[in-house]
Amino acid sequence: MKSAEDTVAYLARQIGYVYHHRALHYGGSGVGVECYLRDHHEIWAFIEDRKDHLTNALREELVDQAAGANSFSDHYAMLNPKADEDQIANYVVQHWRNISERLGVPIPHDAILAKLAEDGL
Repeated sequence: MKSAEDTVAYLARQIGYVYHHRALHYGGSGVGVECYLRDHHEIWAFIEDRKDHLTNALREELVDQAAGANSFSDHYAMLNPKADEDQIANYVVQHWRNISERLGVPIPHDAILAKLAEDGL
């Protein structure tokens, strides 16, 4: 069985791959990317005993975007009715990345970018 530390590292790496490599590959749509990132952050926050911090960071980011009760994907799609899924996913990624940074999720950005370059991606 994996330790909590191993699980946190895995979650952070998976979140980081969404941030750096074709987000739609992980979620299929802007809404799917948002669900993927939210779920991974919720599991991370549960393990780290930081669920309240996640709730607050998410709320702050939504308030900053004047999204009301909408998700990032719904908010962007409503403001940009002609947006394609890639544009919506990019918006979602931008704001979940801000949340990761607020929380200090230990995403190994350099290692991910090196691996993607090594793989020619």
